[in-house]
Parts: sequence; C-alpha cells; structure tokens
Amino acid sequence: MLDWKFYSAVVFVCVAVGSFLYKRAQMLGVRSGSFMVVQSFCFFCTVLTASLLRYGGISASSYPWLGLVAGALGMTGAFSVLQSMKQGELGTNIAVVRLSFVPTAFGAILFLGEPFTLRKGLLILLAGLAVSLFFDHYRRENRPALKSLVPAITACMAFGIFDIVYKIASTQGVNPLTFLIVQSATAHILINLYVAFHEKYELNRVIFRIAPICGILFASACLSMLKALEEVDVSLISPFIQMNFILSYLMGVVFLGESVTKRKLLGITIVALCILLLSEDLYRLLGDLWIG
Repeated sequence: MLDWKFYSAVVFVCVAVGSFLYKRAQMLGVRSGSFMVVQSFCFFCTVLTASLLRYGGISASSYPWLGLVAGALGMTGAFSVLQSMKQGELGTNIAVVRLSFVPTAFGAILFLGEPFTLRKGLLILLAGLAVSLFFDHYRRENRPALKSLVPAITACMAFGIFDIVYKIASTQGVNPLTFLIVQSATAHILINLYVAFHEKYELNRVIFRIAPICGILFASACLSMLKALEEVDVSLISPFIQMNFILSYLMGVVFLGESVTKRKLLGITIVALCILLLSEDLYRLLGDLWIG
C-alpha cells in the first residue's frame, strides 16, 4: 500500500521536473501567457478527473472564495516563475522562489496570530543573505539576467501568501478537491483574460508539447500532497518537498550547462539550511541536544 513517503517523493520529482521544463520552454522562445493557458487547462482537467474518479462528481464546499484567491495567487506565482526563466538560471531562480516561507512566516505572524520567534528571525536573516548572494552572482557573472530576479521574488511572495490561504482553508474544513477545482478554474480564466488584453495568443508546437506535461505534473503534485497530508502533518514533509530546488539545480547544470560558482553554491546551501530549520522535528532535536 502506498504511504505518505511515496506521495512526498511524487511531489518532489513533479515540481523539480516541472520547473526544469519551464526553463526549457523559455529557451525555445514560448510566450509565457499562451503557455500558461494550456498548462492551466490541463491542470484543471487533471484535478476534475481525479474528483470524478474519487467522488463521482464535484461536491459542495464551504468558503469557495478561498479557492478564488488561491487561483489568483497560484497563477501569479507560476506565471512569474515562467517569466523569470527567460534570462535567469533555473537553479538560482527556483532557489529564490523556494524562499516563499519568509512571506508565509510574516503573514502567519500578522494575520494568524502566530508568535515571532528567534528561529523565524534567523530564517528571515538567512533568506536575505541568500538573495544578496544570488544578486551578487548575477551582477558579476551574468548581468543581463539580473532583472530575472524580480519575477522570481514576485513568485516567492505570491506562493508565500498562497500557503497562508491553504492554511486558512485547512482550518475551515474545505473539501480539498473542490478547492483545487475552483483554484484551477480561476487561474485558467485569469490567464486567458491576461492573454486576451496584453498578449497575443501563440499556441505553437512547443507549447502543446511541454505545457500539458507541466499541467499534469503540477496537478499530480497537488493531489499527491493532499494524499500525504492525510497521514502526516505538513511540518514533517514540507522541508523534504521544498528541497526539490536542488534537483532542479542539478538538472540545470547537467542538461542546460548552467554555471557553478562559489556564490551561487553558498546561496543554495543557505536556502537548504533555512528549509531544514523549518522542520519542527529537526528543531526539537537540536533543542534537546543543546539542553542535554
């Protein structure tokens, strides 16, 4: 029988491969909006199929507006990641995106009443150091790519707030699959409006070859995450899943010939340390060792 470890591994691989395909699509010159139109449609179809197979249809759910907000944030985050891949490197920019725990921590403190702790302060300081190292890397090694950090940071902020919405939804007993359907439908409508008013549709062969795969991968990641959370708390699996940016980085180096520099490696190491410190179990273990 499949357990939460299997589903966590599925999320890990799907997100890493999907991020790699984002970079590959931009290298082939796709229009970001048109790409997202196809991806969001395939995401919606995948989630809808899962709902039909499991429940035989779409069930009612409380707080539908949370799905609308999540859809807007998810679309903004994914679109910004795709934009950041135009000139930026896969490993560096995805590491910046994975710093989304910083706005999540701020949001939890401001809106959910969570306390500010020394550990959270340390995480925020380390995250700032990592971003400064990536900034310096682009300034020294690839100056034209420097502006790609702007959409990467935008994605980081969007996904950080997105996680807050998911936390609120989980506390309100929202039906997960219905929530995902509302989220994906909202994202699909919004990206179509964006393309209609700001970008000409350009649905070429590259988009139809890569975007459906990304839609299925990210939908599978969301569905697998929901399955994993049925067995264990998010604090146990989130640090492992967020480490997927390391796999993305390795894929960028091996398959795309991206650079390896001391500053970039140090920045990635700091991000990994931050994610490990997010683990409640690891934090308790370090506390016990310190006290002992």
